[in-house]
Amino acid sequence: MKIINFKSILVFLILLFALFFVLQDYHFQFLGNKDTQLVDFGVQDDWSIIFEDEFEGTQVDESKWTKRYRTHGDTEQQLYIEDDIYTENGNLVIRTRYNPTVYNLTGKLYNFTSGWLDSSQKFNFSEGRLEARVKLPKTKVNDPIWPALWTIGDGVSWLRGGEIDIFEMNSNWNGDKLPHLYGTYHWGNNASDNHCHGCGTLYPNKINLNDYHIFRFDWNATQFDWYIDNIHYKTNKQGVQYPKTDAPITLPTYPQFIIINTAIDNFIKAKQADYPKYMYIDYIRVYQKNSQNIQN
Repeated sequence: MKIINFKSILVFLILLFALFFVLQDYHFQFLGNKDTQLVDFGVQDDWSIIFEDEFEGTQVDESKWTKRYRTHGDTEQQLYIEDDIYTENGNLVIRTRYNPTVYNLTGKLYNFTSGWLDSSQKFNFSEGRLEARVKLPKTKVNDPIWPALWTIGDGVSWLRGGEIDIFEMNSNWNGDKLPHLYGTYHWGNNASDNHCHGCGTLYPNKINLNDYHIFRFDWNATQFDWYIDNIHYKTNKQGVQYPKTDAPITLPTYPQFIIINTAIDNFIKAKQADYPKYMYIDYIRVYQKNSQNIQN
């Protein structure tokens, strides 16, 4: 009888250890490594992919994206240049670095350069699901690094076409909660008519900057929903007024194009020693239900 009990305990322990390693492997896949299996967050049979880029090529696909040489307002510390956007190991890479460069259009010297690319006039969409798997730049308190994935109305002035921030990251307070990730929607009749006044919603959980994370945004006829790693943390509904907005939500009536960039904010001077920094995008996909039509 003692021998039988010993064997039973041994088998139980072996099974327990096996289960532990299986769960560890799943956890590792969920947190994200470029070489691990991607987690399916449940897109059903009535959805179809209408846009995707896995960034597996040796160059950015110019049929989908345009790399920009530009600034974005006169207060940010970086100049956007094409050399800071490239593909590597199946990722889109946006590099932000100390690289003193004069902007040819104004003669202004920028100490830092970074990357901006967008899908304007190449792809846009109305309603659906946008999903991206991203590894964010490393950061610390009072680091002005400012990566973002966002959309604005294609072929229409800002804010008339709306602005949807799938995510933005900043680091100017509370080191225990770094990084600070927000989802935000801006709208109005024009640039001086922004109805959102710091109305972004902070993702409540701390994430590991060593890992990839899946950012998801759902848009239907009546509302927006934001997710990180399949955790829902924000909703905006048509006709509802939220804190820090001065009017009820009006969802966009213009199709949106996608922007990916990393800025350096102006709340504190960036330090040369903290750079370069990198944002890695494994993929971007846009889905629509089969009953919806692509607009581009």
